[in-house]
Amino acid sequence: MGTRIGDISSRLALMARHDVATGSGRRRFLDREEALRFLQRHISDEEILAGVRRFGQGLGLEGRGDRGLIERLADALMAGDVWVAQPVAPSVPGGGGGGEEPPGPGPGPQPKPKPQPKPKPEAELIVWVKDLNGKPVEGATVTAGALGSKQTDKDGKADYGKVTPGTYDITAEKKGHGKVRRGKEEKDEKKGVAVPDGSKTEVNLVQHPECANVAFFEGTTNGLTKYYGFDHKTNIKAAANGEYWVPVPDKGNVVLAASKATRDETRWVSVAVGKETEVEINFDFKGDECIPCIENCTYTVDPADVAEVVTTKISAKKAIFRIKGKKADEATLKVTCDGDDIGRFYIWCEVEKELMIDVAGIITNRAGAGTYNVATLQTRMNEIFRQMLISVNLKDLGTIDLSANAALATIENTEYPVPGGQYQQGTNAATDQAFLTALDNAAQAAVAARTTGPTGRAGARRLYWYVPTAGAVFGGENVNIGHPATFIYQNETAGVRTNAAHEIGHSMKLRHPNDGGSAAQFAPHNRATVNTAVPGYAATNTEPLVAAGAAAPNVMANDPVNLMGYWPDKANAMRLRYHQWKAADRS
Repeated sequence: MGTRIGDISSRLALMARHDVATGSGRRRFLDREEALRFLQRHISDEEILAGVRRFGQGLGLEGRGDRGLIERLADALMAGDVWVAQPVAPSVPGGGGGGEEPPGPGPGPQPKPKPQPKPKPEAELIVWVKDLNGKPVEGATVTAGALGSKQTDKDGKADYGKVTPGTYDITAEKKGHGKVRRGKEEKDEKKGVAVPDGSKTEVNLVQHPECANVAFFEGTTNGLTKYYGFDHKTNIKAAANGEYWVPVPDKGNVVLAASKATRDETRWVSVAVGKETEVEINFDFKGDECIPCIENCTYTVDPADVAEVVTTKISAKKAIFRIKGKKADEATLKVTCDGDDIGRFYIWCEVEKELMIDVAGIITNRAGAGTYNVATLQTRMNEIFRQMLISVNLKDLGTIDLSANAALATIENTEYPVPGGQYQQGTNAATDQAFLTALDNAAQAAVAARTTGPTGRAGARRLYWYVPTAGAVFGGENVNIGHPATFIYQNETAGVRTNAAHEIGHSMKLRHPNDGGSAAQFAPHNRATVNTAVPGYAATNTEPLVAAGAAAPNVMANDPVNLMGYWPDKANAMRLRYHQWKAADRS
């Protein structure tokens, strides 16, 4: 309410239009010039002038400097927006009203007026905390000396409001932040900040989120139809401390390995030319609350003509990341922050091929019609062979009855040497191959002789269900590595479907890890773990949990769920790795 003008004894005050001053009269002015001279005479002391400045600011009467302010106040006095309050002498009978200049002092000594208290000094302080890009930092702790601490709001603002004028040391800090993007975690500070009386002081401090250690990649959480091959076993870490890059840097200051075979946990991803694949990017925080510079990262493919990044911006610690294949070749995708590589994966890009497979059930004197379902078979095989950029096209040729083929019956009997025994119990590889070749030839001839019903397709691989009545020693077999004909000896289940894909893998020249000629088809360190105890593996986005298991002759402890091994959980043994992608006959 108003502000004092004049010296202590004058007891004058500037008042706004609607302010009330009890026991005061209103000073009258003849014209603007008188009002201006009055103000100039009574607003000379610096302390009084500071109060008048605040009074004028509150009414929106700021002018150009103090002189402009006084001139605008003179205008306001004449307009009635501002008035001057002064003491009014007690009324006497017949005396005038209280709205005029009061009469002078009466005769005799007058009491000395009491001094007016000085107004309390007052200032304002606001602290802004932002990152180096000007983005507000919410939740930062701001401390301003004796004024205490405040948390910044969503705009990065810590508003102290009215404060005592003075000089303050002001700091801002937040967990996981620093003064510079790649600097250590530390607070920003400005010492000796002047906060003068009658002013609003604003201070700007910096707290920038630190970079993540590294960016890891995993298969997408959106399911098998959203990604092709994802291989985290080929470059499996060499030692307990060999995670991704050695050593794990404080803020991702790393150098790419010269060889794609370096065992630093860099993943392999397959993608078809002209198609998109998804992976999940996961920024690894330095601490539980550390916030990475996710939005500052860039993503590049080297060489750039092999694939392109479809997802160019990431805004979450975990997010779906998509790339598109452009050219058959290999490449590296790099995640870069402030000029340093903080993440990567390798890309294997090829033209997607179609694999034709004709499916049939065979009846003979020793085998009845097996059961299978082409639709479920095709779904499972597409899940598996999609990894090596192959789509599967199955055709059902129905049942092929060879029970009347006497020549076949004779050679078939040699595969049951044990009276009452199972198929291939006590046989050798030579007799097995001879019979399977004869069975395939007889089946092809029977289909070719058909005048009605489905016929075979040129160039198609052949998958036969041959289910012996007395049972079989094995689950299935390929005539020999690379031969287009494959046989399954059991009725269809989830595990048998995967077994069928295993045998089709042999027809594509894929081998078991313990085969003599399989060295080029597996990472050496994985193949070396055949017939060693299997440790337990946690489930990932692309692979199931694996319980620990005993050593087995055709199981890699480092990669137990590989399609070409003999892991007992057949339904889930469906993974193919980078070396197998390259080695497979995709024609």
